[in-house]
Amino acid sequence: MIESCSHQLLDIVNDILKDSVNIIGRADLDLIADIESRDDKVDILNREIRFYLAKVTQEIATREQADRQMELISLSNDVENIGDVVTRNVLSIAKRKVSLGLAFS
Repeated sequence: MIESCSHQLLDIVNDILKDSVNIIGRADLDLIADIESRDDKVDILNREIRFYLAKVTQEIATREQADRQMELISLSNDVENIGDVVTRNVLSIAKRKVSLGLAFS
């Protein structure tokens, strides 16, 4: 389960990054909305991964396993933060350019 969610999280953020590069070159409000929607999915996946790993960590017997779970929680948070940075910064710029009627270049 965790591997599937982690891969899905990484795939979504990877696609967000690719599309955020494209959004700077063209005014596409539908793509902006789609990226924002995918960022919301990333937030949900991150939360689910953290909750699951926190629960599993309490049941783990070895210190190495607990450390690995904490690394996965940290990785999940970092990936989610990447999505947030793109959404806050790149999409904000793209929306502003669209609202001002500026050409994208």
